[in-house]
Amino acid sequence: MDTKIKFLLIYITAIFFSCKIENKEKNGFDDLSIINTKDTTFIKSIDSKINRPSKDDQKKNLTIETSINKISLLDGESLIKVIKKPIFIENGKSGFPELIIVNADNTQKLTLLFYPGNTKNHVSYFILEQIDQYIPKANNVFNILDTTFRTNNNFMLGLSKEVVENKYISRNLKLKADNKSLSFILDDLMNPFLKEYNMPMYSAKYFFGDDNIINKIEFGFEFP
Repeated sequence: MDTKIKFLLIYITAIFFSCKIENKEKNGFDDLSIINTKDTTFIKSIDSKINRPSKDDQKKNLTIETSINKISLLDGESLIKVIKKPIFIENGKSGFPELIIVNADNTQKLTLLFYPGNTKNHVSYFILEQIDQYIPKANNVFNILDTTFRTNNNFMLGLSKEVVENKYISRNLKLKADNKSLSFILDDLMNPFLKEYNMPMYSAKYFFGDDNIINKIEFGFEFP
């Protein structure tokens, strides 16, 4: 066979095998790309599970205190459902018109504060405390059949300080604490909660006796 022809055949064969190897390597890279994509998705899935709060954490991250026994802040209709004809009288220590609700066995008193300029029957602040004496009858004093007052977070008088410390967690609230009280304050004017109600400041306060048992709860909007 002519030398030129032999050289040409060798050259063609070399090109053929070179292309085959290149395609195989390319396919290998494509397969590798697919594997990496799947691996990335898998890693993201695991990462999501790690960062997602557990049910226990979600239970701890309680909502802001906004109601007691179905009476809600700045919601006149909720008050009328409990007290059909509410009356606020300015005769208490707060200096604001007050409505007082006493529980069935006369051991707890819930004081509702009404701020000047508010819509009728809109409660701005709650004060729940224990009482050891009879509350005299008055136009703004009402009795209900409930034996216990509970907040929307299920807090009530008689709970231990530890319960509040363990469960009341919110990144939005500032904590002020001493031996006798825990106060949670929200004063960021850009916070959606304050913007919704058009109020400058909110607070929730829990007071304790020497036995670290809650004997008083206050929460609501501070008067501007």
